[in-house]
Amino acid sequence: MSALAQWGNRLYTGKTSYPFVGKWKLWFAISLVLLVIAGGLTLARGGFNLGIDFRGGSEFTVSSVQSTDVAAGERAVSEAVRGAEATVTNIAPGTMRIQTDQLDDDQTLAVGQNLQQAYGVGEDRVTSTYIGPTWGEAVSQQMVIGLIVFLLLVTVLMAIYFRTWKMSLAAVIGLFYVVALTAGIYGATGFEVTPS
Repeated sequence: MSALAQWGNRLYTGKTSYPFVGKWKLWFAISLVLLVIAGGLTLARGGFNLGIDFRGGSEFTVSSVQSTDVAAGERAVSEAVRGAEATVTNIAPGTMRIQTDQLDDDQTLAVGQNLQQAYGVGEDRVTSTYIGPTWGEAVSQQMVIGLIVFLLLVTVLMAIYFRTWKMSLAAVIGLFYVVALTAGIYGATGFEVTPS
């Protein structure tokens, strides 16, 4: 029998135990430090990296590309619109997605032509869409409403399930901690926050 299985059996039968509950102050301190670090790094980075669905902007999709070079897409955008920054992603084999801040019609046309040249594709292989700030605002509102409803329903469920208010409160605090820590990690690492 493997050592891991033996260790698992000893834990299951109670022959081996670890004093996690006895060191609750240590675990609370570690949790608090992690939360403060994640929150501090999020603030230092300037908040969350919101995706185009939240902030609005222009999005180009280039299909049937031979090269999935990210730098080629970034160059195509910066040459067409001075100072514009682009987020270029390989979303599928042979398909690139390029996201920018809001562009006007002339800029959109120029970027589309540069992307055709950069990736060596025809005009029919480059599509562009615009996501307005009202769409992003609506998505943000729905996200907040969904999160609040979820947390309220889970709180009610925990209150019913645990029956004592102390256990319910501990479970709800744990839930809020996990949500806050996850959000802090997203903000601290710069992961893009999108509806999906």
